[in-house]
Amino acid sequence: MVIRVLLPAFAFLAILGSGAVHGLLTDRWQTSPEPAKRAARLDLVPYTLGDWVGQDIETDSRQVGPVAGFLHRRYLNRQTGAGVTVFMVCGRPGPVCIHTPDVCYRASGYEILSQEKQKLPPDLDHGEFWTANLRKTSSTEDYRLRIFWSWTEGSEWSTPESPRLTFARRAVLFKLYLIREMNDRSESPDNEPCLDLFRQFLPEWQRVVFKEESSE
Repeated sequence: MVIRVLLPAFAFLAILGSGAVHGLLTDRWQTSPEPAKRAARLDLVPYTLGDWVGQDIETDSRQVGPVAGFLHRRYLNRQTGAGVTVFMVCGRPGPVCIHTPDVCYRASGYEILSQEKQKLPPDLDHGEFWTANLRKTSSTEDYRLRIFWSWTEGSEWSTPESPRLTFARRAVLFKLYLIREMNDRSESPDNEPCLDLFRQFLPEWQRVVFKEESSE
C-alpha cells in the first residue's frame, strides 16, 4: 500500500524537477530586457576597422532563430585582400548556446578535418575560442573553411563543454563566429586573418555595446 502511494509521488517530483531544469535551460521564465538592449547596439559596430572594411550580409532573421538580434557582415582587408565573415548573435542563453558550426556545417555536407580549442593571444583578451577546419568536396571543387567561435556575456570569451548549463543563469549571452575561406591547404596559423580582424573588432564592439552607456 505504501509503495502504491509513494510511486506516484516520486513520479510527480521527477516530472516537476525535469520541467524546472528544462525551463532554466530554455529561458522559459526569462523576462530581462538586457538581451534586446544589447542587441540593439550591434549595428553600431563600425564598418571600418583598421584595414578592414565591412558590408552587411542580407540574412533572413527567421533562419537565425529566437534571438534578440544579430550582426552578419563580410569584412575585406584593403592591404591583404583577405576576407572574413563575422556572425554574432545576442539573446537569452538557451537559444544562443545551440547550433554551433560543428553541428550546422556538418549537416550542410561539410567534413570537419580538425577541431580544437585555442587560447586567445594575450594582447587580445583572456579566454579561448573553438577553431575548426572544414571541407566540402564535389566533382568540380574542394571548398575549405576555417571557423572560430566562442561565447561571452560581456567579459571573458569561453568555450565550456556544456554551454547551456554554464550560461543558464546569465541575463544575456553573445556567440561569435569568424569564418573565412582557406586558399592554401598548408597555410600556417600564424598571422591568422580571423584573429587579426578580431583584434580590431573587439574594442569597438565593447565600446558600443557596453561602455558608451556610462555617458548616457
